Amino acid sequence: MRWLSVLVGALCAVVCAGSARAEWFRAETDRFIVYGDVDQQALRDYAVRLSKFDQVLRIYAPTKSKDPPARKFEAYLVRGHGGLARVQPGLPETVGGFYFAGLQAVFAIGMTQPYGVTSKDVVLFHEYAHHFMLENFPAAYPTWFVEGWADYFSTVKFTPEGFEVGGYELARAAWLSHGDWTPIRNLLRNPDRNTNVGMFYAQAWLLTHYMYDDQTRASQLNSAMRAIGKGADPVKAIEEATGASADHLAGQLRGYRQIHISRFGGQPGPAPVVTVTPIPQAEGELRLDQLRLAVANVKKGDAGFLRDLKARAAKAPGDERLQLTAAEAEYVYGDPAAGDAIAERFLSANGDDVQALATAGLGEVRAAERFPDRKTALYRAARASLIKAYQLDKSDYRVLFAYALSRSVEPAYPNDNDVNALLEARNLAPSVAEISLWAGDALMRRGEKDVAMGVLAAIANSPHNEHMAKAAHAVMDGKSLQQALADDKKD
Repeated sequence: MRWLSVLVGALCAVVCAGSARAEWFRAETDRFIVYGDVDQQALRDYAVRLSKFDQVLRIYAPTKSKDPPARKFEAYLVRGHGGLARVQPGLPETVGGFYFAGLQAVFAIGMTQPYGVTSKDVVLFHEYAHHFMLENFPAAYPTWFVEGWADYFSTVKFTPEGFEVGGYELARAAWLSHGDWTPIRNLLRNPDRNTNVGMFYAQAWLLTHYMYDDQTRASQLNSAMRAIGKGADPVKAIEEATGASADHLAGQLRGYRQIHISRFGGQPGPAPVVTVTPIPQAEGELRLDQLRLAVANVKKGDAGFLRDLKARAAKAPGDERLQLTAAEAEYVYGDPAAGDAIAERFLSANGDDVQALATAGLGEVRAAERFPDRKTALYRAARASLIKAYQLDKSDYRVLFAYALSRSVEPAYPNDNDVNALLEARNLAPSVAEISLWAGDALMRRGEKDVAMGVLAAIANSPHNEHMAKAAHAVMDGKSLQQALADDKKD
């Protein structure tokens, strides 16, 4: 396993929501918090498998720190597609779960029963692998490697005797046997995953598996990834690393029929301590509403959702979690003043109410996106709440980044404190690309170009966010972030 120790990976947990139950459960380990509307034992088993999977990834790709993260990774399990759609309306029926790393939340959500022949753990493990890569090894990887790496580890299986790495999914095999293959140069460079998504994932998995199946090829892959990270053409990087043409590689892949599975005796690490507690059904479902607000685009309204939250809140004036969720919805979709009034009601009773402080500060910053003519006033109004919220909870990257963002309208921005705030927010949530974008821009403006380029490189070739990657390239080329974002909107 030593030859894989320099490789990278990111993983995002998959979880889900579905049919109504009497209560939800919350399972917590040293690194994870898993919520689900499943029975207690099923949730416990899920938390154990997720912890063991994390241990496997750390064997193959050792991280610098073995300490638990400042903020535990959250995963949500739901029983059907309705739970997913509650978080992200309009999500295609074929999607069994997704990972989100944004300015308001980092989480994974998925269904307990995936579609077709997909194993129940494959989606979960694939998504958490993305998160693991982004958190621990951010770099400029090609699209096929990001997805192929996650797929390679998604098939990890645990048995009473040990665990297996390197298996395959029947769905991937079916695409490779019966689908039209994407030309190898297109796969290596910049494939359009939306054109033939099934074949893209199948070939990305196959190429990753082929390279990992031999120590020499794994070393060659490492060399190619380093070159690509420095800006080399992906096809030339692979050809130079392997000493063979891309056409030769394509032929090898078509003939790669014997899939090697690595089997290990024993468990990948100590058994995790899992604490499972019941939570009311209403609280569990409200958490899905909070995720919906976290992924929301403030430029697009959601009037029905806002009305529903307000109606529910009106019936439960003493439910702080529900009230503050309604306040957040006002900032995102409705009247910011109404959000302020709700938050202030709780702060007047307890000035150190960290949730109310965070709701007010984050809400005013998000509202500024909807009301650009009021941006400066809203940013300045948010700061007092954000500063106090951070003093009470220094693990909340959202608050720290929102504070730095609120400072961006000031003539002295970015000063040393602003840069430090952005870098600490990035340290708390390295998987959130937008934080790196702002941190890189601030460093560039402070004249720390070499450091800035390193921060921006991880998102400049992002396979998951074209707009973020485009903005990162613009900043690296000397544009201000504001100009880069404005140019992107024009396009």
